[in-house]
Amino acid sequence: GPTREVVHADLADGAIRVAQSPYTLSVAPSRDVNLRTGLPLPGTPFAVFVDLRDAEGVTVENAEIAITLHEWDGEQPVAGGAPATLLPPDMWGKQVGEACAAKADGGQEAQCVSTVTIPAAKRYVVLARAKDADGIELASGFAIGKSPAEWQ
Repeated sequence: GPTREVVHADLADGAIRVAQSPYTLSVAPSRDVNLRTGLPLPGTPFAVFVDLRDAEGVTVENAEIAITLHEWDGEQPVAGGAPATLLPPDMWGKQVGEACAAKADGGQEAQCVSTVTIPAAKRYVVLARAKDADGIELASGFAIGKSPAEWQ
């Protein structure tokens, strides 16, 4: 890169497409998320609000958005509520539970109700993925949970 950083990664199928998209994907929790206090508590189900907007800022109604929960080591950066890298989702850590299929609706209704639940006292990332009209994959997410050591 321009600052001479070097990234080493083993990528599935040898490569991924990296491109800029004019679309914007957003995901937000339906209830308070506070890493300091550990909210939501393990075992407490919650939902998410999602939106996918095109280059003009208009919601792409009913666009498919996959929501997954992944174990997080606390080391991989999560900046501004979104993954700071374009690494494939399987490099975020083990997926917990099944993926939930959400639909873009401008963030009007909570989706994936009771399907996103932190199973244990660990750190996790909720990851949303969608594709724009050109097939470019977008990802957005947020960190939740606390490690057992952080609870003490």
